Amino acid sequence: MHQGEVETLQVTPVIDDMHAFPYTPMGMNTDPTTNMSDPSEYHMNLLVWNCRGAANANFRRSLGDLISTNHPDIVVLTETRLSGDRATQTASQFPFDGFFSTETRGLFGGIWIMWRTDHVQLDISSSTEHKVHVVARVNHPNSSSWHLYAIYASPCPREREILWHNLCNVAESVNTPWVVLEDFNEVASSIEKFGGQAVNVNRVLAFNAMLDRCSLTDLGYTGPRFTWTNLRSSSSLIMERLDRVVANLSWHLLFLEAMVQYLPRTHSDHRPILLKLNPTMSTMNRPFRFESIWLSHIGFKNLVRNSWEQADFDHSKAIPLFKKNAQH
Repeated sequence: MHQGEVETLQVTPVIDDMHAFPYTPMGMNTDPTTNMSDPSEYHMNLLVWNCRGAANANFRRSLGDLISTNHPDIVVLTETRLSGDRATQTASQFPFDGFFSTETRGLFGGIWIMWRTDHVQLDISSSTEHKVHVVARVNHPNSSSWHLYAIYASPCPREREILWHNLCNVAESVNTPWVVLEDFNEVASSIEKFGGQAVNVNRVLAFNAMLDRCSLTDLGYTGPRFTWTNLRSSSSLIMERLDRVVANLSWHLLFLEAMVQYLPRTHSDHRPILLKLNPTMSTMNRPFRFESIWLSHIGFKNLVRNSWEQADFDHSKAIPLFKKNAQH
């Protein structure tokens, strides 16, 4: 698919001009049922990173440390600057038995996705040099499929506009959970930039308009505000929040406890992102938390009404019933 074409969601994998391979590192357990007896006990992590080149030893050491520390089931890398056999050979050094990469534009671009097939099933649906569309499902009989878009937005504003347009067209056909993540190469407001020239208001408005049209909301983050820096001295230092995770309402409802953590910068001028779909937390001791995004759910009003009716309009009984109903 070329950059100017319009994409619609597909479930059948279509792989062309891509490189994918399965491999099984020594000692890896490939039994898909291992540790998957209860979906509430499974905590999936996604590691996302604009690595700014995957060809040197510093990258391999840095990514190896990130993997051993954060235990991701899926790794999304952008701006790898490697494709073809060199990408396959480099990726084979990491403990994943699923791999996919896009072609680079000379020594620029490149998106890799690595995953553990014993924990998650990924079907590559389509790709361009700036995005990869994946259909994902945790390997558990009660799990639901969801769509993941790995984004590497072009530094060129005109090419970003084309990408925003394509995402809006995709959104018109989306009726399932989907999440879009990684390097958007754009800020959403002036507070997401420090130093340098003032933000381009028209570009910020276009970016936010795309998110609104796609019904994508930011998952927020913990950690430092800025994900990218130009690595200059204090007088000419620029920092921006270019990397983020956004999702539609049905994805938020599928992963109510999902959280984003910005990790310490290493090797690259971009911080890695850790997306935890089910953060480790005791279900018994977890406090009830109202989510404002529920207000836009089609069934929210009925949930409130049913809770009141079940409690015979007794306020002291209705609130516990609402909590119980909202958690099911």
